[in-house]
Amino acid sequence: MKEEVKTITLQCPSCGAAMKLDEEHRRAVCPYCDYEMLIEKKDFEKLEYERQMGKARAERELAEQEEKRIRRRKRKGWLIGAAVLLVIIALNALPASGPLHGMFFPTEVNPFADLQVTFSGDSGEGKIHLENRAEGELRGVEFEAAPEKGLRNGDVVVVKARSYPGYRFEPSKAEYTVEGLPEWVDETADLTEDHLAEIHTFTESLIHKEWDEIVSTGYVTDYVITPLRVYLYTADDPNQYKKNVLYDAYTVEVHKPGGDSMTVYEACYYDMLKVLDGQTLQANYGSLMGFHLGYSYGLSIYSSFSGWLSSQEMEADIRSVRDGYTLQQ
Repeated sequence: MKEEVKTITLQCPSCGAAMKLDEEHRRAVCPYCDYEMLIEKKDFEKLEYERQMGKARAERELAEQEEKRIRRRKRKGWLIGAAVLLVIIALNALPASGPLHGMFFPTEVNPFADLQVTFSGDSGEGKIHLENRAEGELRGVEFEAAPEKGLRNGDVVVVKARSYPGYRFEPSKAEYTVEGLPEWVDETADLTEDHLAEIHTFTESLIHKEWDEIVSTGYVTDYVITPLRVYLYTADDPNQYKKNVLYDAYTVEVHKPGGDSMTVYEACYYDMLKVLDGQTLQANYGSLMGFHLGYSYGLSIYSSFSGWLSSQEMEADIRSVRDGYTLQQ
């Protein structure tokens, strides 16, 4: 086994660089400035001894410093623990009804248990309303909702309870789904079979009222009415007062004495159609539209009727008065 050669590190007196010297050599040369030093063996041993003693002193001082830091941390931990214990004891000694007790030991409550949430307006323009029905001190709790307006059915509104002294809210917020707002009829698909049946019933009542009166004069023997189609127009401007207009069109086959017959077209006008609670139709019912064509068929002023001579003429007249609206197919 090769014997380990001991070396020491010296500092060059000339340039300050490190110079290494092993015990087998007596001369050290600086690798940077070529400065030479002659070292006796006894000097080598003395330097090595001083180096070892200095290292031992440094290690001992580091150990003592670390031990002092550990003792200081322990003392600090004991002091903090004792202070916390004293604070807890003092707080528990406070009156339960006092403000300081409530600050440090808040009562946990559900702030939404007595909150009534309602919605108003039409879908797309709805608003949320919050009413705190709590009793006692919690009556003063305030809530905020986002969004608050411009709501439509199906939207989700987040309601937050503002912090209140002496209480901790759990939960601190709640979500509510918008529902029950009247829906504007924007397309014919929004009308169910029951809605259309209701519209047709009203339209037919007006047509029968008009033509039954003509039959009673003897100028017409009978007539047959048949649903043709509905024309739904929606306003292009969302701020338009009349959001939508619907025409319920019918054909009327008229039979006169002597076997002559004719076909005319009637349309009943409706506007502001909404669906309430997802099922009930609400609308402003109008009247039969068109020109009085009685004179064209030799009828007297007492037996005139409203209507058009062709479906194309009827559609053209309807379109002409619905400028600013779009026909929904």
